[in-house]
Amino acid sequence: MRLSIIMSVRNAGGFLEEALESVLTQLGPEDELLIRDDGSTDGSRERLEEATSQDGRVGLILGEARGLAASLNILLVTAKGEFVARMDADDVSLPGRFEGQIVELKDRQLDLLSSSRARMDKGGALLPSEPMMFSERDLERGFNGFTHGSWMMTRRLVDVGLRYDEGMTSAQDYDFLLRTLEMGGRLGVSSSITYHQRVHDASVSESRKGEQDRQRILALARYWR
Repeated sequence: MRLSIIMSVRNAGGFLEEALESVLTQLGPEDELLIRDDGSTDGSRERLEEATSQDGRVGLILGEARGLAASLNILLVTAKGEFVARMDADDVSLPGRFEGQIVELKDRQLDLLSSSRARMDKGGALLPSEPMMFSERDLERGFNGFTHGSWMMTRRLVDVGLRYDEGMTSAQDYDFLLRTLEMGGRLGVSSSITYHQRVHDASVSESRKGEQDRQRILALARYWR
């Protein structure tokens, strides 16, 4: 199998439909969209069950709420693709995102690639967005220029056992990147904007900013040790 896209969903509400459509319109017949419902109570689970029944490329794992890191680890173990891409349930992947990432990963010989992203508000209107920049030195100084929902990684990272730290509730993506560097992985950010990240009150970046900053410091301290 060429591509697995993994998505953890918990009470995605009215954003879920647009997120699903933006992915499914780009999947090939041999690709898969793997979703874990992380204890939704708002009707998201029922919509996901419907999507599974309508499209054989969609696989659904049901479970109690365990948090994003645990859900993603379950999905990583389940994914069969040569490439594994992330997707958040309130965001939008623009046309050509996945094909372009596969080409760029191969051409640049990377292990993990983030799209550049534009930010949008709750209603989908675009917000001012700064260019996404990256260097390994930036990561080692505490700056994360990667948009988690836009990642694509090679099978190699999964096969060597790299997983999310389930004790991290907010900065699990930054910790994952540091540990990818630690094992000699090659990281990059695409110059192409192929992902729209939604900013709203319930998003982690808005609702848990203090917690996210504290956990980023802990992850960085662990990396330097």
